[in-house]
Amino acid sequence: MENQLFRKEVTIMKQKLALALSALLLGSYAACKAPGPSLSEGNDGLTTLVENFLTPAAAEAKKKTKEEKRKEKEEKQKEKQRQAHYIYLFSDDGFNYYLDGEISCHTYPPVGYEKLIDVWIKILPIGVAPETEVLDHQTYYLQHYLLYPKNDQIMFLSELEVDGRPDNDIQERPYDTRNWENLIPGSLEENIYRECMKRQKKLKQRGDKKSAVKTAGDFLEDTLRISL
Repeated sequence: MENQLFRKEVTIMKQKLALALSALLLGSYAACKAPGPSLSEGNDGLTTLVENFLTPAAAEAKKKTKEEKRKEKEEKQKEKQRQAHYIYLFSDDGFNYYLDGEISCHTYPPVGYEKLIDVWIKILPIGVAPETEVLDHQTYYLQHYLLYPKNDQIMFLSELEVDGRPDNDIQERPYDTRNWENLIPGSLEENIYRECMKRQKKLKQRGDKKSAVKTAGDFLEDTLRISL
């Protein structure tokens, strides 16, 4: 027991001596750098010793801090851009559903003046990054819907099963008011509608009342530069 107490006291003494020595070095260094010949005279060796000890470490620490802050800022900016492009909606049956925030928009029907929301949904296996445009040997899906907020209705336009890069042989339903569907509670369409409506304020207004809804061909030409 006495030996343990003795070792503990010795450890505490060493820590106190280390702190005292650090304070002495820093104090002497500050005094050496202060104006007046009487403070710095005869202390050139100590000044050089302390500068050699402190300056490289301080400069390296400052450099690391700036680099870390720069990287952190870049990562935050990338994440902000990614989240603005692909807006996470929900997960279901092994897939994540994302709203494409760049191409989806508030719009109007080809005929009529009721406001609609034109949405493209990217469906990816859980674990696959949504910003990946071309996935080698990986199947994912793109779904195109119109949302009719006034009547709580949805219109399915097309679905693309994609393996790598989308082909240009797309079949899409034309806009037809007879294709509006009422929401069925608990259905996938209701989930898509509700989650998109929660985030619809993030979408841009495109065109005016004379603008037509974007087709699958428009989408691919705008986003992937594939002309039909």
